[in-house]
Amino acid sequence: FVVGTLTNGPVFLGQVMMLLIGKCLNTKMTIVLSLYGMSIMSLAIPFITEYIENADILWYIVLASIFIFCLFTGFYQSSGRGFNAIFPKTMVASFSNGTGFSGILVGVLRAMALAVFPVDDTLPRDPNMFAGTKLYFGISAGLLFL
Repeated sequence: FVVGTLTNGPVFLGQVMMLLIGKCLNTKMTIVLSLYGMSIMSLAIPFITEYIENADILWYIVLASIFIFCLFTGFYQSSGRGFNAIFPKTMVASFSNGTGFSGILVGVLRAMALAVFPVDDTLPRDPNMFAGTKLYFGISAGLLFL
């Protein structure tokens, strides 16, 4: 429940915000800044968990980080669909297909990170978990930045 609300709630909030103030913003700039924001959060999230020892504080910091990431996602989705609406229908379909394909690539990327850095569940803090997470989020951030 917490993860579903935490990921979908900010996306919805970002989309509602874009409905209210989107006409005052440059669509292309909103798309670019949203992608840069997601890229920065993708780079920050794995390191936050490594350097904060207090589990209670860490929980709230990670939740806030995911909230911010998903808020940027809502801005991007709303701006991207609005920008895409000025093009012919085939381009709108390409945007949707690209979004779906990127979801598949993210799953393949995570599987590759786990294959390169297999996780040992018997260790309390497996170094491979952090290495695989850095690889996954680093490549994701690089793709978002491009």
